[in-house]
Amino acid sequence: MKSNLRFALAVNAQHLFEPRYFGDAEKFLLYDYREGEIAFCKELTNPAKSSHHSFATGSEEKAGLLTELFTSEKVDVLVSKKFGGNLKRVNRHFIPVIIMQDSPEEALEIMQKHIHWLMEERHKDPDSFQLFQINQGILKTSVRQDKPLHRNMFF
Repeated sequence: MKSNLRFALAVNAQHLFEPRYFGDAEKFLLYDYREGEIAFCKELTNPAKSSHHSFATGSEEKAGLLTELFTSEKVDVLVSKKFGGNLKRVNRHFIPVIIMQDSPEEALEIMQKHIHWLMEERHKDPDSFQLFQINQGILKTSVRQDKPLHRNMFF
């Protein structure tokens, strides 16, 4: 049973959380949770933002590119201020977490306090993972595959 987690945080050029959708981030900061600690691992440039790619928000191709990237990097948890229409695609592979904070450090501190919820979700091995919303605590909800997303619920 896996006892660690890898997080991908969607950030802008100033290393604050991207205010737009996860896939619109300039960069992704990867952090590892091991033995009770969360530590920085590496920074990745968003391949969907390169000059070689031009993806519409919510496109299946963009979801595929990012899913491939994060699967190869062994990411478990995606952290962002917003997720778009691809949430239904990515939550089959990763635990999505919506945060209110601008600072990655603040969000990581809150997630570390509630890491047991994320570890429990990772070990469920479902067809799709629950959506977590974090402010000071954690709210866990299902992402319905049979219903359209209501963008208002994602801040």
